[in-house]
Amino acid sequence: MEADTNIVLNNTTGKYGVTMSILGKNEDVGTFDTEEEARQGYIDYKQDYIWNYAKKCKGKVPHKTYEAMMNWVVEIAA
Repeated sequence: MEADTNIVLNNTTGKYGVTMSILGKNEDVGTFDTEEEARQGYIDYKQDYIWNYAKKCKGKVPHKTYEAMMNWVVEIAA
């Protein structure tokens, strides 16, 4: 499951827009007041996506794989 993030400052509003590409589909994560809030919004969105995907796969993938997905920690490299 590959995902790309895009955090962009809107010079007109001064807010940060966040989008994520998941499996070739663009997802709007939201608009945030600060870059830190935008980063956290990205992390929360991706974490929820992974957990929901894992729940859909439960019983269809090995239990170790399911557990690994549920325990995945999302981070953004500095």
